[in-house]
Amino acid sequence: MHTSPDHLLHGLLKRDPVAVRAEGMGELAVHRRPGTPLATDRWAVDNPRSAFAFVLRAVLADVAGSPVTDDQLVPVGGTLQRFQALPTDAVDGTTLHPPFDVLAAEKGFPRVGGHLQVAPDLITNVVVAPRETATAWHTRAYAEVCRTSTGELLTSGAPGIEAALLRHGLPEAAVRAAVPGLLGPAGLSTSPEVTLRGMEAVAGLRRRFTPDWQSACPLTSLIGPGQGS
Repeated sequence: MHTSPDHLLHGLLKRDPVAVRAEGMGELAVHRRPGTPLATDRWAVDNPRSAFAFVLRAVLADVAGSPVTDDQLVPVGGTLQRFQALPTDAVDGTTLHPPFDVLAAEKGFPRVGGHLQVAPDLITNVVVAPRETATAWHTRAYAEVCRTSTGELLTSGAPGIEAALLRHGLPEAAVRAAVPGLLGPAGLSTSPEVTLRGMEAVAGLRRRFTPDWQSACPLTSLIGPGQGS
């Protein structure tokens, strides 16, 4: 499964998963309609206690100087649903990743800031597997396929990435918008190692905006064998 590492911190997932590979999806960026953030703004989130919501709150507090309260968060759904909510006037802004961040800017929702400004060590995406099969041949083979395909995409550069995305049926506008973020510092070039430092950054955001939260287990136990320290 490919998921946010923050999901591992909930302690509710079945099959005792561990992260066996980190993957960059591009910077998580907050976009808002033109103008200064206001105390009356409504911000679209997948849910108020998610990594995307925590990044949004950190960016608005640290970059925009406009902290957000719980009642300003509006649960809307996944990235696509949040992107689609922007032009409806139901919300004023949200957290997005490539290609939706660039598409939002093109639609008149400029960038406020991104996670590299507030939590540069944050791991945005991981591959998880049940602990009991984390070292199995099929898990290692899958991770190797991911490594090889990522390397080939990076070597092929923008033209190769565009061609791959087009083959999967993505609209040309979305493909054009996705490439800069995928090639950026939080994209495909991200180290595949799941490190304690990266997991601590994930936990730090959750702890900052959920003061009573405590991890149910040591963060090291959520990192699969053979990963970074």
